[in-house]
Amino acid sequence: MPSDANIEIRTNRQGQIPGDDDLFWPQAMRRVKLGMLADALWAATVVVVLDLIGWALVAGALLFAAVGEAAWFVLPLVFWTASILWALRVFTVRRYRYFANSPDSTQQAVARIARKKTQHLYWAIALWAAGAAALLLALVFELT
Repeated sequence: MPSDANIEIRTNRQGQIPGDDDLFWPQAMRRVKLGMLADALWAATVVVVLDLIGWALVAGALLFAAVGEAAWFVLPLVFWTASILWALRVFTVRRYRYFANSPDSTQQAVARIARKKTQHLYWAIALWAAGAAALLLALVFELT
């Protein structure tokens, strides 16, 4: 059986205009989600720049024949190319179905967009790391 205090709180809250305390947390969550999307775009930009720097260094070493066994040094280029493609997917906009007059539908669409963008970003980072590991492995084989 509910206590009298809980009943009083519930009866006072129904049908009233939400106060500042009630509106704070939804607004804070909205700012977090939008900030996270902006951060994902910034991180994807950083991943693309790192991929291009690595690509330029390895391609330059291959062009000027600074490395002996070129086959090992192609693997990082493949990983970094895939990483660039996945990072660029963070910037793309897909069509999402939602009802514009439904706050729940709109919130779910924003959550789906954020989830997809972070998944693409995670894949881009993982592929960049795989390319860096492949480069280190190629350097080890080159030096031995």
